[in-house]
Amino acid sequence: MLICRVTRIALASLAFSPVCGEADSAPVTTRTDAAGLLLQQWFDDGLAAGHEGDFYDNRDGGHSRLDLSKYPQLLPLSYSSEEVEKGKNYGLPDNIRSVTVLGNASLAGSAESGASIPRLYYRDREGVNFLMGQYLGNQLYVYPEHEDHDPSGEGKRGWGDLYPLNSPCLVISQGSSFSDLPFLDAFAMTLASFKPDVKKALRDQRLICPVVQQIFRTSLKPVETEEDYLSGIAHPSVFPAEWIDEMEMMRRAQEMTRETLPPVLLLELVEESPVMRPGIDFFEEPGRDSESL
Repeated sequence: MLICRVTRIALASLAFSPVCGEADSAPVTTRTDAAGLLLQQWFDDGLAAGHEGDFYDNRDGGHSRLDLSKYPQLLPLSYSSEEVEKGKNYGLPDNIRSVTVLGNASLAGSAESGASIPRLYYRDREGVNFLMGQYLGNQLYVYPEHEDHDPSGEGKRGWGDLYPLNSPCLVISQGSSFSDLPFLDAFAMTLASFKPDVKKALRDQRLICPVVQQIFRTSLKPVETEEDYLSGIAHPSVFPAEWIDEMEMMRRAQEMTRETLPPVLLLELVEESPVMRPGIDFFEEPGRDSESL
C-alpha cells in the first residue's frame, strides 16, 4: 500500500549546464509525408514554433540515431573533447542541461547481468531523483526495454515485467535496438507543433515533459475515451511502437493554448507497506535488501 501527499519540487536545486549552438533559418522538416507537409505549413504560417531551442542527444555512439536531416532545426547536443574523452556523451546521462533535450540510448545488458537503462535508474532513490530532475528540466529520453519487459510463461523466453515502478520521467520502447526510433520521430514532430507562445510557456515553466507525456498518452491508438486515459490502458510501463499516433499528437500540440495547458500533479510518498522481500517481490543483484524508492 502506498500513501502519498501532494508536494512541490524545489526547481532551483536542480543542476544545469549550458550548451552551444543555434538553429538557422532551415525548414522545420524535410519530410514529405502528410505529417511533414502539415507541420511545414503550420510553421510557414507562423502557427508552429519549430525546433528553435531544442537539442537532440544520442548516447549510443550513433548506433540508433535519429535522422536529423529530417529535422534541420533540431541541433545535436554538443560535447567538448574532454567530455567525449571521459565518456560523458555515452550511456546514462548524468547532468541536466538548461535547454530542451530529446534523447535516446539504445543500450542494454541482459536481464540477468546488466539490465536496461531505465532499470538501472530505477534501482535506487538517487536514480529516481535524477529522472525527476530531467522531467522538470525539459529533458525527455527514450530507451528500449531489451529483456526487461518480455512475456514469460510456457513456450516464452522472457522474464515478464522486471521494472520496479512505472514512471512518466522517461519513455521505454518495447523491443531492443532501433525500437526507440519511432518514438523519437513522434516526439520531434510534437515538440515542433506547439504554437510559439505555448512552447515558450512550456519551456519557461519546465512543463515540456509533463505536457508531451500527456499528449503522447491521450493520443495512443488504444486510448479512445477519457475513461481510457484514466485507466492502465494509457499508462503501461513499456510502450509498443504500433500504438503511436503521430498525427494525433501533432494536432493536440497545435490545438493547445496557454489557457488549456494541463496541470501537473506532484506526489510525495509518506508511507509504504509491506516491506518488499528480495527474490520474491523484486529481483536485483546481491546486496539489495530493499526495493523502496
